[in-house]
Amino acid sequence: MGKFADMDAYINDLPDDRAEAISTVRQFIHDTVPGLTETMSYNMPTFETADIVCSLGSQKNYMALYVCAMDLVKDYKEELAHLNCGKSCIRFKKVDDLPMDVIADILKASA
Repeated sequence: MGKFADMDAYINDLPDDRAEAISTVRQFIHDTVPGLTETMSYNMPTFETADIVCSLGSQKNYMALYVCAMDLVKDYKEELAHLNCGKSCIRFKKVDDLPMDVIADILKASA
């Protein structure tokens, strides 16, 4: 993956299954927290208000939602136990792996 000017360019460079998954999560983020601005930060699709709320990434073996309010992932560790999570990272292979109600709570709290 190269350097991307915007989120659409990033998504268009992904394999079809990844592009569909990232697009689905992108729309979910906008539906959950209206008014977020899309930017590219660290060459990843990023969603912000005055501060960064979250970012999306497609890595070699997984996709990830990076939450900038780091304690939130820890606060939901039981609900996210079936996923591989880092300090601020929720890794997933398919959108269906994400507990969307929990992700919505995390996004709202992060915003």
